[in-house]
Amino acid sequence: LQYTGRDLLEGLLAQLKILETQKIFLEVSAQNPAALGLYEAYGFQRQGLRKAYYADGTDAITMVKVLAS
Repeated sequence: LQYTGRDLLEGLLAQLKILETQKIFLEVSAQNPAALGLYEAYGFQRQGLRKAYYADGTDAITMVKVLAS
């Protein structure tokens, strides 16, 4: 089987809904516009920046999505 990032994200969000999770946080490379676009398309909001988060010195953008209130 092959899964896309979209498939995996949809599966994760479905499981988190079942578990009644309230929020999900993640970090994504500031140099990965495809991933940023995917997360934003699913309602993730940019929350902050972690300078030199990755071993190669790349920054990470922290993101959050509210699932339930």
